[in-house]
Amino acid sequence: MKTARVAKLCEKMRERSVDLAVISSKENLYYFTGAYLDPMERLLALVIHSDGSSQYFVNRLFFVDPSVQTELIFWDDTEDPVAMMAKVIPDGANVVIDQDWPARFLLGLMEAQPNARYRNMPELVNQLRAVKDAEEIELMTRSSRINDRVMEQLLAQVDGQITEEKLANLRYELFAQEGANAYGTCCIFSYGAHCAEPHHVSDATLPRPGDSVMIDMGAPYQHYASDMTRTVFYREVSPEMEKIYNIVLRAHHEAAKAIRAGVPCCTIDRIARDIITQEGYGAYFTHRTGHGIGLTPHEFPDISSKCDAPLQAGMIHSVEPGIYLPGVGGVRIENLYVVTETGADPLNQLPLDLMVV
Repeated sequence: MKTARVAKLCEKMRERSVDLAVISSKENLYYFTGAYLDPMERLLALVIHSDGSSQYFVNRLFFVDPSVQTELIFWDDTEDPVAMMAKVIPDGANVVIDQDWPARFLLGLMEAQPNARYRNMPELVNQLRAVKDAEEIELMTRSSRINDRVMEQLLAQVDGQITEEKLANLRYELFAQEGANAYGTCCIFSYGAHCAEPHHVSDATLPRPGDSVMIDMGAPYQHYASDMTRTVFYREVSPEMEKIYNIVLRAHHEAAKAIRAGVPCCTIDRIARDIITQEGYGAYFTHRTGHGIGLTPHEFPDISSKCDAPLQAGMIHSVEPGIYLPGVGGVRIENLYVVTETGADPLNQLPLDLMVV
């Protein structure tokens, strides 16, 4: 068990008069137990009480790592695990529930123990996970270095004979060679006008001279995600796209320079957005400037105009401004940064300068 993380959760629970928390997402379970388990469709839940005691409800089909030091309550397919969980929830208890717990389990628990009070708890755990400890920062650094190396290899493969789809598929083996797993990840590989679609789905398109080539990708290493975007140009770059690239690059650099503990997330977004808007392309910057990242690719906090939460030392988030011109192309430049008290440390080392391949 990650006892320090459990202790911090219990402290937050007591501050909010919460009696127990139902932890159920694979990522949250890994965060608190240090052991990864995928239950597929079956119930898997860690019940943590505000005094630090806990029970782990696991189907007998699954192996539980011996490092998980808690009360193990096994169930099999002939039993009702929700009814078993209800027995550890006192009458009148204030219970917070993992936001992604399936309704079939939550509704069953509410019926089995109707005298408790239930509410959603994203901020309780999200705020803990947002601030990475030294172990997590080291894993995120390794994950990003792998992403750098794979990106470099993929960019070297771009030529007039490789489609978006084939380039995208190359990543699986390259990440696997580095100890990361790209299967199931959502990555974006696009050429030319497709780069104007921030979330383009790769197809059989081939690059043509002058096309922008955008790769937005990452793959988890030891369960910790990476994320990076590079936009390069095939054979040549037009004056218009070179101008756009330099605007996005300046927006990226200025936003990154402003990162430090205490700065509101919306300030980082505003700095990048103002630069792009002042250059006349504000209408073509259609998404937030960044997002938190860790055990999942998108986590709290949002680097957006709607998030005024202050950055804290240990947070890791992306900076990824972009300009997307329909029918022409687009540019997005993304790095991950670790927030410090006085600034930010980039996790990615691949150069950001304009590149023609």
